[in-house]
Amino acid sequence: MTLEEQLKFCSICENRKMNREIGLVCKLTDQKPAFIDNCPDFIKDEKESQRKLQLELNAAGDVETSISSSPSRIINSGIVILVIGTLVSFSGFVIAYGAVAVGILLIIKGTRQKEILEKNKKFEDHLKNNSNKTAH
Repeated sequence: MTLEEQLKFCSICENRKMNREIGLVCKLTDQKPAFIDNCPDFIKDEKESQRKLQLELNAAGDVETSISSSPSRIINSGIVILVIGTLVSFSGFVIAYGAVAVGILLIIKGTRQKEILEKNKKFEDHLKNNSNKTAH
């Protein structure tokens, strides 16, 4: 496990602490993480975990969307706008190309959000598997 992967765990752990000189550390040891596969002192900070996920989803693309929009809905909206933009392109080229651009950006954002959610699910599954191993 790389330091970056370890710090992903630490960044959502209740035992995290920021050290001005070396960055994110464990408040129990005042050191960078040293665990191999899972940390025996890991306590998930649900609020921080959700906050970080929402930041990633919001940063997935350049188009503003509703926070409640699912990636599939964003992709579908992008496809509809893209098709409309393409159809209208014969009559109003400024509006059409704007719609085409927005449609493409929505498809990109929705696709990126899907990837982020899939990575987050794998990470959450890994956390659950490690917590089950620790509990036994």
